[in-house]
Amino acid sequence: MFYASFKAGEAEGRDRFGRYYNYPSPEWLAGAYGDRGWNGQIEITSRRGSGYDRQPTDWLHVFAIKA
Repeated sequence: MFYASFKAGEAEGRDRFGRYYNYPSPEWLAGAYGDRGWNGQIEITSRRGSGYDRQPTDWLHVFAIKA
């Protein structure tokens, strides 16, 4: 079983604190995990939240199960 969360987006970059994020899209994540043998047992959900800067942020949550 696998879980990861990502700040959603379309490109890579740094936040206002200088931390690097890759800001993936749901489509990119589905391709990245689908190509690694997760056999279609991948769920990607999106939720609105915030980060340490307390600004509204879209988050992607990846749940995957490997056979």
